[in-house]
Amino acid sequence: MSDMQRKILETLGEQFSVALEGMLGEHWPSTVADPPLPGDSDRFLCWSQKLNIHKDPVLLVAVSPETWRAIGARALSAVGLDEADDSDVRATYLELLTQAISGLARFLTTCAGSEIAVESGSGVAMPAVGTDDGSFFCIQLNGGDTTAELFVHIEPALLRAIEPRPETTAQTEPASALAPPSQAAAAAAGAGGGPSASASAPAASAPAPASLDLLLDVEMPVSVSFGRTHLQLKEAIKLSTGSIIELNRTINEPVEVIVNNCVIARGEVVVIEGNYGVRIQQIVSRTERLRTLD
Repeated sequence: MSDMQRKILETLGEQFSVALEGMLGEHWPSTVADPPLPGDSDRFLCWSQKLNIHKDPVLLVAVSPETWRAIGARALSAVGLDEADDSDVRATYLELLTQAISGLARFLTTCAGSEIAVESGSGVAMPAVGTDDGSFFCIQLNGGDTTAELFVHIEPALLRAIEPRPETTAQTEPASALAPPSQAAAAAAGAGGGPSASASAPAASAPAPASLDLLLDVEMPVSVSFGRTHLQLKEAIKLSTGSIIELNRTINEPVEVIVNNCVIARGEVVVIEGNYGVRIQQIVSRTERLRTLD
């Protein structure tokens, strides 16, 4: 295992721990472990993930049925769904895995110096390659009485995409090679190469935008809740100008920031140039956010 492979595995494990903690409110520490892929891995759930650095998937994550059922069921139980079928449990595990891979992509972006985005992923049959030659590495997540093992295969294309570039490249390559295609062609023509000198220069292709970018401009309603109360209909009818309604929150308690009917944060009320505002003091956990949707 190379240093970069270990960093990828450690980061993926840490991001899965973060996703689990946000859903369950429990800390699941992760470690890169040595267990080999079990012999019955043909029954594993294998997730194949594409990134925008290659046309083919560059990451495989395989788990046993016992692992994805344990993780998915505990996550659903944390939000009050103690009885769920396998399809819901599987989808919940895959949602947590996708969150972890998104966190890994941010780490890879830092390593590569350019944006690495998550693209499509899918469940695939467990591949024969790598099942007995050490190509799968193990991440262990420990949550109290539950130990989950994720077996991860990293394609060489991913490692090549993030490997550091030699600093001497800019000094050894000719200026025409470092220029954009149009400038390189002009330089070749000036040197007597003629129009045909630029025929082999590849056209730069823009990376496909991440699917999340399509949602970033969507407008969402934001409101602030100072508190709530319940009134009988006969009391509501009696309300008039000057009536006072007592809420269930004291002046020292934070107000709730609500986005699209979901509580996402809490904070204190401030005044900014004559307008009310809220200073965020707490971001609501994923578990509590799901509960507020009920």
